[in-house]
Amino acid sequence: FKERSDMQIWLTEWINRYVLANPAFADDKARAKRPLAAAEVQVDSVEGRPGYYNARFYLRPHYQLEGINASLRLVSELPSVKA
Repeated sequence: FKERSDMQIWLTEWINRYVLANPAFADDKARAKRPLAAAEVQVDSVEGRPGYYNARFYLRPHYQLEGINASLRLVSELPSVKA
């Protein structure tokens, strides 16, 4: 990726393949194929390290434990083509 925005667009499109737009009307097979109810990606430049980015994924699965809502956050450092 040449720019931070290119990486963010690509990662957003990729993770959205696993998000079910309207889970209230979906069957279990559709929820298994697309296990996320919501997802968000944030890509930021790493200060002092040109060509490196921090990526944060915020994920909310469909299936929850009894009475407990869960969300996940994944943070990763990613090099670009320039690095």
